[in-house]
Amino acid sequence: MTTVAYVSFLSYASVPTHRSSPLQIYISDLMSHHGTYVRNMGDIAQRRLPANVPTEILDGVRVTFGKSV
Repeated sequence: MTTVAYVSFLSYASVPTHRSSPLQIYISDLMSHHGTYVRNMGDIAQRRLPANVPTEILDGVRVTFGKSV
């Protein structure tokens, strides 16, 4: 049985975080105007998350909500 908990953060747009087990955390961008970005440890560039696609967040991943305008 899988348990899913929903937690929302507010940073220009609501971004739900889905936890399916103690070791797996997923985040989805809800079509925000300025985007949600992730950067893995060791990477130079960050990448924008596609809208409405749950993306697993691993230990050490940096998440950025929005870009400077």
